[in-house]
Amino acid sequence: MAEQFTPDLSLHNSPVDTKILYALVRRDCLRVVEGRIAVTHRFVGDCARFRYLLENRRQLEVSDLATRLRNPLWSQPMRWFALYLAMEPEETETWQELLQEALEGNHLQLLDLLLDGVILSSKPCSVLQVSLGDELPFLIERLLSRLFAIATFPNPYLAETSQSMSAAVRLAAQESITGIPKPHLWKPVWRWLISQNQEAVVEESGLVFKAAEAWLDWGIFAEKFPLRVEVAEFILDLAQKVLLPDPSPQERVDRDLQEQFVSPSELAELAKLKHRELLPKKSTRKKRYYLGDFSTNAFACIVFALRIVPERSVWLLRALSGREITPATRLEPTETLLKAG
Repeated sequence: MAEQFTPDLSLHNSPVDTKILYALVRRDCLRVVEGRIAVTHRFVGDCARFRYLLENRRQLEVSDLATRLRNPLWSQPMRWFALYLAMEPEETETWQELLQEALEGNHLQLLDLLLDGVILSSKPCSVLQVSLGDELPFLIERLLSRLFAIATFPNPYLAETSQSMSAAVRLAAQESITGIPKPHLWKPVWRWLISQNQEAVVEESGLVFKAAEAWLDWGIFAEKFPLRVEVAEFILDLAQKVLLPDPSPQERVDRDLQEQFVSPSELAELAKLKHRELLPKKSTRKKRYYLGDFSTNAFACIVFALRIVPERSVWLLRALSGREITPATRLEPTETLLKAG
C-alpha cells in the first residue's frame, strides 16, 4: 500500500477510500498536513519488514521469528505476515508448520500473532485443520483471548462510566465486561469452535462462556448476530457437561448398589471380585470442571440461550433440582416462557 503514495500527495487526489485513509492516519501510517498526505517513517519501516518476511519465508526458522519479536517494531509486520499466510491457500501449510513449532517452543508472542492472522483472515475452519492433541484446549484459550483483543468493539457502557473510575477499577471492569463482537470475525471462529471435540472445549469452558455471553446477549447489537441458535445449543450442551456431567459407568454401578439392599455375604463376595480385577493403567475417575471466575458468565449464557431455544428449559429444571426428570415429573415449558423466547 505504501507504493500507492508519493510524498506530499494531494488529499483530494488520494486513490484510497476516505474511511480507510483516516483509519491509517489514526494508526500512524499516514499524516495529513495542509491538505497533503505523506507516509510516516513507521509505516514505511513496517512495509519493509513485512517484505523481508515475505521474501525469506522459506528460510526463516521459528526461533528467528521469535528473536525478532523481542523488538516491538516487528510486531505489526509479523501480524501482516501471519495474515498473508492464512489468506493464501498455497501458504496454509507454512502457517500450520509455524503454529506447531511455536507451540512446541512455547513462543507465545509468535503464537498470538499467528492466531491474529487466522482471525483476521476469517478462515479458521480451513487453516486450523491441524492435529494438536492435548494442545487443543490451550490453543482454544489463546484463540479466544486474541478474539477479545482484536475483534471486539469497546463496550459503550464501559466507555461512558470509565471516566470516573480509578485505574485499578477500570482494569477490573475491562476484564469482566466483554466488548461488542465484530460479527464478521467472530462468526468463522464460532463455526470452528462448534466443530471441535467437546472434551477439549470444556477444558476452557470459562472463556467460551464469556465469549458466548457477548454473542447471545439480548442487546440491540447481539440480536442481529448469525448462528445464535447454533451457539445457544452448543452452550447448553457445554453447560450440561460442566454443571451436570453424566456419571461414569463405575459411578452408575456404585449408585445402583447403594439403592439396593445387599446382604453382608453378598457384600463380601463383591469385595472379593473387586480385588481380583486388574487395576487400570490410568484413572477412570471422571473429570470435574470448575467455572471459577466465569460462573456469572456461564449462568448468564444459560439464561440467554434458553430464550433462544426455550424447549431446552427442562434440562435447566433438572440441573437446578439435582434429580432426573421422568415422564411423570417432567414440566413442559409454559406458554409465558414460549412467548418470551
